[in-house]
Amino acid sequence: MRDDIQASINKHRKIVLVSGASSGIGKAVADRLSHQYVVYGGSRRLCSPGSWAHHELDVADVASVSTFVEYVLEREDRIDALIAQNGTDHFAQRFLTDAGLDWGAALLADFPDFLSSQGE
Repeated sequence: MRDDIQASINKHRKIVLVSGASSGIGKAVADRLSHQYVVYGGSRRLCSPGSWAHHELDVADVASVSTFVEYVLEREDRIDALIAQNGTDHFAQRFLTDAGLDWGAALLADFPDFLSSQGE
């Protein structure tokens, strides 16, 4: 019953994904937005948010991004916004694809196409 009530409430609220949500600006954004929106935060580090859902997310790993998006779409019928607040670390080379592209930029550029392909 509680899930039905929550699903009904969520239909009228925007669904927002926030990367880098375990700390810093990403956590502050997720905390603040959760008062008005349904927020799913993702990060490599685990965290225990009070007012939004957390899921493991490594933006340098396409499979991790796919899993995160699928997790949200299993619970919601859409995603309205993506806020990329993930930082970089001193292992910056790890964020490059084999072609030398920055994964964060590549994923953000392809995110709308990725979402549309999930509905097929």
